[in-house]
Amino acid sequence: MKVTKAVLAMLCFSVFSLSLMLISTSEARIPADSVVGTWLFNEDGAEVAKDRSGNGLDGVIEGSPEWDDGVFGKALEFDGSEVRVVISSIGKMEMERGSIVLWVKPDFDIDDGVTYGLIGIGGYYNDGLGVKDEMCHQIFKWADNSNWFFRVGFDDPNNGVGANGFATGEDLMPNGEWTHTAMTWEKDGDSLVYINGEKAGTLSTATLTLTSWKREQIFIGTSWNDQKHKGLMDEVGLFTEALTQDEIKDLMNRGLDGALSLTAVSPAGKLSTTWASTKVQY
Repeated sequence: MKVTKAVLAMLCFSVFSLSLMLISTSEARIPADSVVGTWLFNEDGAEVAKDRSGNGLDGVIEGSPEWDDGVFGKALEFDGSEVRVVISSIGKMEMERGSIVLWVKPDFDIDDGVTYGLIGIGGYYNDGLGVKDEMCHQIFKWADNSNWFFRVGFDDPNNGVGANGFATGEDLMPNGEWTHTAMTWEKDGDSLVYINGEKAGTLSTATLTLTSWKREQIFIGTSWNDQKHKGLMDEVGLFTEALTQDEIKDLMNRGLDGALSLTAVSPAGKLSTTWASTKVQY
């Protein structure tokens, strides 16, 4: 009888170990220290968008915001004129690689001739003598040709032009539908655009020479040209690593809280806890 129990315990342990191996290969692990900030917009009626990463980058919600149902919990509604979220300072960050992820539900016609901004990170600098740097990353819908515009880097007449590019098509982020959008970049690599977890475009960033931001703010719901978003937004995350496609899909499918909580629990911790439970039961 003792042998049977021992065999049963070892069998349970073996099954769990196999399950753990399968989980570790299917779940993307994102390093905790790569998270700059996460804004889930679950503060219905609040004046502050809490940074759930623990880094203290809470954002001030300007205008008269409203909330609606989001993909995970609540979502913040932007009115296209006044509402935006401003994170006043991210410090002097070196961002030679990084990622932006967010859920967006536009409430406008792609062909309406208006520019709408989703997010702007970094900022502008003008020395007053005609030298203007754009040390920012942005995602916005451009009025001129009704395309979504993804920008990485800067425009500098002294150092050439950073990576700018379009991902075309009216169905890229359809009006009235939730779409998961992500953009990753690396100084000596490519900037990639993902829509609903699938690669949608590549922007060459071989000439990118970011050292530090000229400004230290993050704008959510507007571009650096102050072109506001109209519609809902949910689950905004900023990272200092160029996330892989699997990592982006994990964030998309399980939410920022659900996916990033894995980084706080090591496989060894799970293993010892489960093995202790097995010994108690058998």
